[in-house]
Amino acid sequence: MSRRPFSDIVRDGAGRVLSSATVTINVYDTGLPAVIYAVDSGGSALANGQTTTSSNGRFTVWLDDGDYPLISLFTAIASKSGYSTDTRYFPI
Repeated sequence: MSRRPFSDIVRDGAGRVLSSATVTINVYDTGLPAVIYAVDSGGSALANGQTTTSSNGRFTVWLDDGDYPLISLFTAIASKSGYSTDTRYFPI
């Protein structure tokens, strides 16, 4: 088994990066939180499929190919108080 990364930068409607935004990764087909990791090997899964953006709005999560079929679709939902929610779709 190996882990594959997904990384992105969260921005507001004006294009400014959002630091400390919560990003929830869900399995597209079920809407359930995905099993994600903060590192490429070892470590525990992040609770509720959530991570937080850095000061430059970036987040990176790792998905284990042993947890999902070879080609799976996920959603990344970014939220922060005072800003509209942003949803992105990505495959692994």
